[in-house]
Formats: sequence, structure tokens, C-alpha cells
Amino acid sequence: MTDFSTWSHANLVKFANDSTQELLFLRNDLRVAIDAYRTLLKETHEQNLQQLPVEQLQPNRSEPRQ
Repeated sequence: MTDFSTWSHANLVKFANDSTQELLFLRNDLRVAIDAYRTLLKETHEQNLQQLPVEQLQPNRSEPRQ
């Protein structure tokens, strides 16, 4: 474990600034990855719907409702 009590004030400030920048980059990377995943899911879902026969997309009216 790092012992921050031995670090100089200047090193602590630099570490804090560098860490903040890194977290911002990682947050942005995560946001981009989640957006790409959502787009992929949407496209895959739309492709799967297009491959289904029309009968499966419409409710079956011949069966009585419960």
C-alpha cells in the first residue's frame, strides 16, 4: 500500500491532478463503449425482427383471450 504521508505536497498535487485526468478519460471511454453496445443491441434486435415472419410479429387473434 502506498504511504502518502511520505509524499511532498507538490507530488500529492500532481498525483491528484493526473488521477483526475485519468478518471475523466476512463469515464469517457466507458461512455463510448456503452453507447456502442446499445447501438449494437438495437441493430441486432432490428435485424432479428426483420427476419421473423409477419405472423409472429402480430398477435394471434384466433386464440381466446384470458
